[in-house]
Amino acid sequence: MRLNFSGVGEEAIREGVRRIGAVVDEQVALYGTLTGRSSGTDRRSQAAREHEDRRPSAREEAPGPGGETSSARDDAGGRVVELPRRSAREA
Repeated sequence: MRLNFSGVGEEAIREGVRRIGAVVDEQVALYGTLTGRSSGTDRRSQAAREHEDRRPSAREEAPGPGGETSSARDDAGGRVVELPRRSAREA
């Protein structure tokens, strides 16, 4: 499956992800029916709640290059994750 969310609004992306989630849930339930195993939905839901409730770490709240916190950066259009730089030999 290939998805392209470029050039669409946030609401369209959310709807697309919601639809994908619904299909995946259906497939997992079908697999559970065929194998007799539980889908583990309760466990995933609890993990999702714990993730949402977790407090930001000091690194996440550290000011960025412009002095803004991560929450201010997120409001500006997304979260930027810096990747390690390659050395000249690796390039």
